[in-house]
Formats: sequence, C-alpha cells, structure tokens
Amino acid sequence: MVRLEETIVVEKPIDRAFEYASHWENIATWDPGTAAATKTFEGPPHVGGVYDLEVLFMGRTSSMTYTITDMHHPTRLVVKGTGRTVDAVDTLTFLALDENSTEIHYIADLTFKGLARFLEPALRPSLDKLGKRAVRGLATHLSVSTA
Repeated sequence: MVRLEETIVVEKPIDRAFEYASHWENIATWDPGTAAATKTFEGPPHVGGVYDLEVLFMGRTSSMTYTITDMHHPTRLVVKGTGRTVDAVDTLTFLALDENSTEIHYIADLTFKGLARFLEPALRPSLDKLGKRAVRGLATHLSVSTA
C-alpha cells in the first residue's frame, strides 16, 4: 500500500471548504490526475453516493468508481475508489482555524492489484508528486473560488 498525506490551510470557512470538497465531482477541477468526474445520483452528497471518474496516470486513462463511505459535515469525508489496477481510500479531515480559514488534512491510501502491485516501489515518486499537485490544486481552487 502507498500512503499519500498532505496538509493545507485555505482561506475559507470550514463549511464552505467542506461543501466544495464533499461534491466529489469537483475533483476534476483541482486534481490534475482526474480527467473527468460524474455524479451518478440525485441530491446532495451522502454516504453511499457514487461517482464515476476517469483518472490519469503516466499518460494512461482508466476508469474508477468512487463511493462516499463516511461523511460528517463539516469535519470528515471518506471516499473509496475501485479500479481495475488500484483501490483507493481518500480521507479528508477539516479543522476550523478561525471563522475564515480551514486546515484540510488529506490522506490517500492506494492498494495496487494484480501485476501493478509489483510496480508499487517504482511508482511511489510519481504518486507522491501527483498527490502534492492534487492538494495544491485544491488549495489554489478554494483560495480563488467562491466555493
């Protein structure tokens, strides 16, 4: 398993930061490793809500299905992704630093399947870079948006 872990601070109230991030279809706007994300259900995000993603890694696109498995507004969001060669669990925790800023702690646990699991050590540097770029993208987007 590969664990990617980053912490950022954004100048947004916790409710607004959580609201934006909990709409997992927004990941395509801030994560350069996501080409597209589609919500497959009606209504607001909720435990059991499913999203279809097209993810990019090393020049290849693959499909993954993500499901919200845990959600405590406005402090915690957990989504589990399943793809052909990897399973992922993304955990975002939110902490209000004051009324206008929020700390977001992001953990992505990636478990490779099949032959891909043997490539895990070689992939780690690229995955680390991708994780850092994704979290920076979230910070940048929340800083410049009205989310």
